[in-house]
Amino acid sequence: VSRSRRLQELQHSYKQLARDQRMSPTAMQVVELVLMKPVLSTKTVQEALKITYQGAQKAIKVLLEAGILAEITGRKRDKAYAAKEVLKALEGE
Repeated sequence: VSRSRRLQELQHSYKQLARDQRMSPTAMQVVELVLMKPVLSTKTVQEALKITYQGAQKAIKVLLEAGILAEITGRKRDKAYAAKEVLKALEGE
């Protein structure tokens, strides 16, 4: 399966998951964002979507719970999150 095809499949499955879980519009925007930027921080989400820091944290939490994002730093502050399936697709796995 080509990279672009795998990314399209992920986009479809993430959007379906977002609908099934009735995610907020903000969380759905973050789903779109991770397809373009699979490693991000709360500040990245805040700036990209022009929302509050708290709004970005809330949306990230929803995606963490859904398994779309994973925290990758192990720190209490300045955390980074990755959409590991997107990264795998980009690496051709």
